Amino acid sequence: MFASLTKPTVTHRPDYARWSLLARATVILGVFGHAFFVPIFWYLNLPVLALVQVASTLIFALAYWRISFGKLHFAFYSTLLFEIPASAFISTAYLGTAAGFWIYHVISITVINLVPILTIRIRHTLSAMLFAVFVALGVSGVNYQPIVVLSNEWLTFFFIMNMSYFSLIMVSFFVIYEGAVDKAETELADLNHELEEKVASQVKELERFGRLKRFLSPQVASVIVEGGNESQLESHRAEITVLFADLRGFTNFADQTIPETVMAALNAYHGLAGPLINKYEGTLERFAGDGFMVFFNDPVPCQDPGLRAARLAHDLHSGFDAAISSFSSQDCPLGLGIGIAQGPATLGPVGFEDRLDYAAIGSVTNLASRLCDTARDTQTLISKEVSNAVRGYVEMSKLGEFNFKGLSEEITVFDLTNTNGQAA
Repeated sequence: MFASLTKPTVTHRPDYARWSLLARATVILGVFGHAFFVPIFWYLNLPVLALVQVASTLIFALAYWRISFGKLHFAFYSTLLFEIPASAFISTAYLGTAAGFWIYHVISITVINLVPILTIRIRHTLSAMLFAVFVALGVSGVNYQPIVVLSNEWLTFFFIMNMSYFSLIMVSFFVIYEGAVDKAETELADLNHELEEKVASQVKELERFGRLKRFLSPQVASVIVEGGNESQLESHRAEITVLFADLRGFTNFADQTIPETVMAALNAYHGLAGPLINKYEGTLERFAGDGFMVFFNDPVPCQDPGLRAARLAHDLHSGFDAAISSFSSQDCPLGLGIGIAQGPATLGPVGFEDRLDYAAIGSVTNLASRLCDTARDTQTLISKEVSNAVRGYVEMSKLGEFNFKGLSEEITVFDLTNTNGQAA
């Protein structure tokens, strides 16, 4: 899935100072070299060529100024796009259509097509322009004479100087281009590496969020993931409120009904419970067929866990008939009983490596289960601790003292009949 994000291999980091210095040295040489020829051409009574050298001097001075701001490519474009036409003009002026003229233009066209920093379209366009000049001057006749007649010594001097400097320009900017490519590759590798790390981190967060969301509400799971600390899920003791809910008449219903209808009824039941559990930010330990267990105040503490459980029970009863009525019948009626208890418990992950659940263990869970078993359809039974926590927010009636299997003491049980006030 993430193969395209593999970090490319980069063998070295380019020496930016080295090729930047080379560019500066070349441009400085261009400034002084062209300035040097201005008085010479003026002395030889060649004002047009002197003005060309003045323009070249200014171009190179501007290029040096741009290099100071990191605009290395500006120097390349300015020298390439100005120097080649200017050199072609100068070579025509003092070479005419002699052998040096032909060699200069052939070399110019070849070099243009080797410049990697230019697009193919620009290379072809410049080459075509030079070739047009080359042909236009060539067809005028091999006996075409130079515009300026110079001695062989001056002719050789200008030709060698021009070709040498032009070659230096091309070599220096080839080096600059190579450095720029290395820099781009390094930056791309760094960006890909950062992207790879970010993607890996996000994938881990999504995996963590997916694991947590199995037994925590999305809000609670988000808090833990964003905090980056799952220590809250390690084994510990905490005071919690536990709610058990179980269908009444489900065993007979499952025996008398086709499997598809049984599963559809369970899905409707769970579809009612799931959003309500998330609404009150409960921690779902498990769905166990027709029953489920939810607890509050762990792993993230909350205000009024008892009241949250009471309101969850109220909403479950309120929405039960609408969710299940199409499956219930006179022969196989379905109902809902709920039990709520509050007390200390041991909490933490249980299971094995490929399957872990976040569980609550202790007498408080047993009591909530026994209360649920005792509750009739539409009834919610709560322990004394829960009644103390929700008093003033709910209507309830005391049912008396009960002895439950597995619990050594008598338990005072209350029947939760209604809730009022705002949810916690």
